[in-house]
Amino acid sequence: MGLRKTIFGRSKQKQEAIFEFNANNPLCYSPGNNYFTDLATGIVSTIYGGTYYQDKGLRFDGIDDYSRGLGYYFYDYKNSMTIEIYFKMPTIGNGYREILSYQSNNFGSTGFRIQRNGNLLQFTVGAKADYSTSIRLTADTYYFISFTITAFTETNCLLKLYLNGIYQREFIITMQFPNGLDRFLLANSQNNRYCDLIMRYARVTYNKSFSASEILNNYNTVISQF
Repeated sequence: MGLRKTIFGRSKQKQEAIFEFNANNPLCYSPGNNYFTDLATGIVSTIYGGTYYQDKGLRFDGIDDYSRGLGYYFYDYKNSMTIEIYFKMPTIGNGYREILSYQSNNFGSTGFRIQRNGNLLQFTVGAKADYSTSIRLTADTYYFISFTITAFTETNCLLKLYLNGIYQREFIITMQFPNGLDRFLLANSQNNRYCDLIMRYARVTYNKSFSASEILNNYNTVISQF
């Protein structure tokens, strides 16, 4: 399936997953392949470096491994999104390292990155604002992290954080949805800050901020697959 366009202000928009990776689903990934198939779109995403299958997940070495695939054009700022990732980090050092990023060619204030700064989990908007969570990551421990984003205006959004299906906290953030040719990256960003990471699952759903009960249900459903 190719790129889609979503137009601002149309009332009949439907929720849809726009990116979905599942390392334990053979329709998505087969161990040894240097690519995976996005379960949401059918787009093939290339895996770069010496990435391999480990512990029912895709292992990125933190040196030069990452995956990149195309996303969508976005035009609707009055929208919402849910991001879910299931991962662990075999090692945790100093500095910034990217877990999942969604960025446009017109980087600026668009797009987002889920990253660690040392062992602190952060949600970063564009190249400017870091929103630190209260979650301190521990090496070799699996986490299921969910973020929901609800846009109030073109730039103001409510961001909610969930850990293992349970609500943690929320932020008011300034964020524009990407407006250029976008791409999803696992274990990297366009800043080339590679992450030592085992990624089991990642999904981004457009035009839907899941409720707390839906977040918990999704968590239980995904966990049961591994």
